[in-house]
Amino acid sequence: MSNNLSVRVKKEKLEELDRLAKCLGLDRATIVRRIINEGIKEQKVELGIQLYQKGDTLEKAANLSRADLWDLIDEIKKRGISSKFDIE
Repeated sequence: MSNNLSVRVKKEKLEELDRLAKCLGLDRATIVRRIINEGIKEQKVELGIQLYQKGDTLEKAANLSRADLWDLIDEIKKRGISSKFDIE
């Protein structure tokens, strides 16, 4: 079930959204949904990394943050974060 969400954005951001949507052949609502979905995914990974760095295992960090374990592992590798265990 979908719900509505109203937010205020600056005119410049709205124009950027419209430009992106037009370039991708999408409507404004679709591009906003994509951006929100990607942002949520990124924030879950960020939270997972923070939990991992504070001492949680990768599995626990992924479960608590609800991040995909493999996305978390990939980002840890990209950032060169040292691990307590070999993630290979």
